This record gives sequence, C-alpha cells and structure tokens, in this order.
Amino acid sequence: MNSGCTATPGNAAGHIQALQGENTQLREQVRLLESALKEKTELANLHQSIITRYKGVLDNIPDGIIIIEQGEMVYVNDRACHIFGYTPEEICHMHAFEMVAAEDHQKLFEIFETYGRTGTPPLHLEFRIKKKNGEMRLVGAWSSLSVSNGVPVGHCIVIRDITDERRAVQKLEETCASLDNIIESSLDGIVVTDGDGYISKANQAFTDMLDYKMHEIANRHTSLCFVTKSGTYTCTTGARISIGDDFFRSTHKMRTQLMKNDYLSNTESYLLRKDNKLLPVEYNVVFLFNNRKEVIGSLGVVRDTTMRKCADEKLRETSQTLSALVQASPLGILLIQKNTSITLLNPAAENILGTNTKEIRDPGAAFSHQRKQLLDAVLRNEHHAGTEIRWQKQDGRIIDCSISSAPLLDSEGEVYAVMAIIEDITERKRLQQHILNVSEREQRRIGQDLHDGLGQVLTSTAFLGTILEQKLADKGIPEADTASAIVERINDTIDQASKLAKGLSPLDLEAEGLATSLHTLCDHVGSIYAIHCMFHSARPVYIDDNSIATHLYRIAQESVHNAVRHAKAENIDIRLSCNNDNIVLSIQDNGVGFAVHDRQQTGMGLNIMEYRARMINADLAVHSTSPGGTTVTCTLKTPDIITAGVSHANKSE
Repeated sequence: MNSGCTATPGNAAGHIQALQGENTQLREQVRLLESALKEKTELANLHQSIITRYKGVLDNIPDGIIIIEQGEMVYVNDRACHIFGYTPEEICHMHAFEMVAAEDHQKLFEIFETYGRTGTPPLHLEFRIKKKNGEMRLVGAWSSLSVSNGVPVGHCIVIRDITDERRAVQKLEETCASLDNIIESSLDGIVVTDGDGYISKANQAFTDMLDYKMHEIANRHTSLCFVTKSGTYTCTTGARISIGDDFFRSTHKMRTQLMKNDYLSNTESYLLRKDNKLLPVEYNVVFLFNNRKEVIGSLGVVRDTTMRKCADEKLRETSQTLSALVQASPLGILLIQKNTSITLLNPAAENILGTNTKEIRDPGAAFSHQRKQLLDAVLRNEHHAGTEIRWQKQDGRIIDCSISSAPLLDSEGEVYAVMAIIEDITERKRLQQHILNVSEREQRRIGQDLHDGLGQVLTSTAFLGTILEQKLADKGIPEADTASAIVERINDTIDQASKLAKGLSPLDLEAEGLATSLHTLCDHVGSIYAIHCMFHSARPVYIDDNSIATHLYRIAQESVHNAVRHAKAENIDIRLSCNNDNIVLSIQDNGVGFAVHDRQQTGMGLNIMEYRARMINADLAVHSTSPGGTTVTCTLKTPDIITAGVSHANKSE
C-alpha cells in the first residue's frame, strides 16, 4: 500500500505551491477579464456618449452618415434615413446589402472582395439603392474604417443622393452636344476666344470663310483675322478696297464701344482671309463672364456679306439705269402709293399733265379735282391697260390721255403702290377720228353713187325692159315672158342696191335717225339672211350728235354681222333705251357665242367696236350667255357733248 503513493511533506508542499500559482493566474485572468469588460463598457458608454453628443450635428449635415459593424447598420443620421426612405428604428440592424439594388450586388461584392484581399478599403463608390417606396436612386458613397486598438471593427460611410446631379450633368452634356451641333451646322461663322483674345473654338463655317483649317487658327490671336496694315486689297466682291486711317479709326471706335457695352451688334467691317483678300462681314460680339462677373472670353457670330454686297451693287446699277430710263422716257410715268400720294412724276408726265411734282402733290392745287380723277382711274384699274381720261391743263387746253397701270407688291404679296404710264393720245384720237370720218364720207359717197348712179342705170334698164316686154307681148312672141322675168330680176337688183346704199349711209340728221336706221337694219338682215331680227325701243331716244349716232349704229351693225357670220344665230334682238341718264344699246343673239379673249378668232370687228366706244366715251361689254349666245352692251354716259340729246330723252319721259 505504501509503494509509490505515500505522500511526503516535500511533495505536498509542491502541490500546494502549484495550486497557488494556478490560483494566481486565474485571479489575473479574472482581473484582466474584468478590466476588458470594464473597458468595453466604458467604450460603449463613450461611443453612445459621442453619438448622443454629436447627434444634433450629424442629423443636420447635408449628407447621410452610416456606421456599419459586421455588415449591419448600427447608426444612421436623419439625412440617410431620408435618402433610404426608412425610419431610424426600421433601418438599424438591417444588413447594408438590403438597401442596394439587386443588379449592383455583384459589383459591390467584387469591390469588397478586392478590399479583403488587398486590405485597402474603397474610398468612393457609386451604386443604386431601392427606397422603401420602390423608387430607384443613384448614390455616391465615401467609406472609411472604424478602428479600435488598431483593429478594424466596421465602416463609417458618407452617402449622397446624386440622382438629380447626374441627371443635371447628363442634361448639361446633352445641351452642350446640341449647342455644338448647332454651332457646327450654322451657316454663320462662330468663333470663341479666351480672355486674352486667343481662338479656342471655331466652327466649319468660320474657317471656310477665311480659308483656314481649324488647326491653323486654334490658339492663334484674333488679330490674325483682322486687317492691321494700310494698303489696297482685293475684296471677295471683286472690288479694290483702300484701307487707311479712316478704317482704323472706325475699328478703334468699335473696340471702344465693345469694351464699354460688353457687346457689338450688327457691325459691318472686313476680315482678312488666308489668301490676303478682304472678306466683307457683318458680326455680333459679346463678352463671356464667370460667376464673379469677370471676362473669361468672347463669342463672335460672323456673316459673310459678299453676296449681299454684290447684290447691293447690282441693285444700285439697276436703280440708276431705271432712273435714267424713267427720266428719259417719252411716256409719262407716275408712282402712286396706296394712300393716293404721288411719289414719282417724270419730266414727260409733267409735260403731258402741264404740272410738276410739287403742284400735283398739293391737295389744295387748282386742279385737285382732276388729280382725284386721275388717282381714281389708276387705283381702280390697277391691273388694266388703256384706261382713257380727259385732262385740262393749266393753260386751259383739254387733252385725251391713255393710262396703263400695274401694281407693285411687297414681300407678302400685298399691293403697296401702283406704277402708271400716261400718254397724250389727243393727236392720235384726232387722226383716228379723221380716218373714221373719211371712211364714213367714202361710205356715204359709195352709197350715194349706188343710189344716184347704179340705181338710175338699173331703173332705166328696167324701163327699157318693160317696153321690150310690151312689144313682144303685142306681137305674140313667146319670149315676152323671158323679158318679164328679166325686168323682175332688175327690179330686185334695184331693191338690193337701194338697201345696200342705205346700209352704207344709214343716218340722217334727225334726232330719231338712229332708231329708224336700227329698225331698217333689222328688216334688211331679216330679208337677206332669212333670220328673225327685231328692234325694241320702249320710248323714243334722242341723240342730236350724228357722229355719236353713227358710232352706235356701226357697233350694232358689226355685232349683227358677227352674230350672223360667226355665231350662226337664228334670233337677234336689238334694244335701245335710256335709263339712269345713260343711253344703252344692246344686241343679243342665240348663236354659239365666241371667245371674247381670243382676238384672232374675233378678227378686227371687236377691236373696232371697242375703239368706237372709246371715241364716244362709252363702255363696251361683250359676254356669252347661257345656254348659248352672245350679248353686246354699249353704255353711253352723258358727257357734255350729248347734253342736248339727253334733254330730249328726258322730255319724252
């Protein structure tokens, strides 16, 4: 029993000593644990104290603050809660990845995997988060480590919602791209300089104007494009331009104005091309400022005016040519504005009208009534030609004038003035009247010869034939019947010759001669052409002037001739009436009509009728009627020359 296990005093002491040592170690460990627990408690209290102390500050900064330990969010400020859309109670102890959009998880995993491998934390991150309401937002995050005793215990992350910022940047980039496109597509040259006048940007139009490439003018001073030396230069218009002191004084004045007003507007000058030619331009310049109102550069918009300068020169030459033509023209030329003011009266017009520009512009002039008559004639018939008026000159002479006019249109197609050409046709009308009078006399002479010469010969022949017929009949010769037929034919010829003579000289000097002759004309047409031709006059119409009556008769005669020969009419009605102090002659048929505008088809007849109407100051209208036929209407106004005739008509009423 005692072998190997008997306790000795020395062994017992050793065991006790060993136990005491273990007890001491345990006590030290307990002390250390108590100390660590105390330190942790103190740190927790200190952490909470710090958070409590600075919570007011953290909750009012514009960025979100997040503290993450072991992947959980242990603290978020109010701004972070607003960014995520959660309350502090909801967000604390949530895992950070719960807030990140699913499509950005992989990106963050890779970033933090690199962090774990290299030990270098990411300083700046951008990722999308999903708010509580489901809205997706883009945030930027700046991360730093939380370290305790040299050991990383978590992350402190500052976050900022950059969604609107990125949208603004994107919008700005799009705007800049659009502006670049606008600048490049502009037909005008655009150039941007820095504050010292060096070119930083220019579009294709600007470089093309000056015949440079962009790399040739980039970062070059704008003086490269301006004339700096006196001399004679060739311009792109082809002209030779002398540059001297006046030009440089003008340039200095423009620069002074630019420095004073910070801009130049619609300024004309010259730029110097690469080939040393002058380029006429119109440009606008504005200074560019920073937010401190300091000049950081300038923007210039340049327009090549070569074509405009050439056009202006051509217009000047054309204007001079037209002015010379107007002044030298033998025809009178007037320019009448829509407000009836006369702004041009050439020498020929002054001579024709017997006045000058100053007098005819004066509304109080002695001939203001005639001036109104002239203006009315032009403005009323602004698209017409050949309007005739009578004008009394200052010396008392009365002349006949023909006015042709055409409208002048503005850029919108509106009439702003009328150009009129006036011609003195007094002598021409006198000669035409003389020719007509000669023609009328010749017709009368031929008619008289037919009546007095051929008529008498035929009458005597018919008398001899009658004697021959009687003798043959007395002798019982059968040819007596043949002689009788010959006498009958001769009598018919006498009748036809009498009617022909009457047609050539239809009127007498009686006031009612026109009505009688028109009636005779209807009988003559009806008997010769076997058509229905009637004359109508509800009451007597008196015309004492045989010349006017003759013209009216010839108009009716020509109208009937056209109806029979060209329109193939079967019924013709001639009417003569007096109404509203006007004498109206109308000829209406039921033929096929004719194209009034086609002068080749209507021949000279219509022209002669229009001329006769003008000779007596009458209006002639020709138009087709439905379903077929033509109506010719001649309206004779009541000028002084037929006052007596109208008075007779008024008496008959």
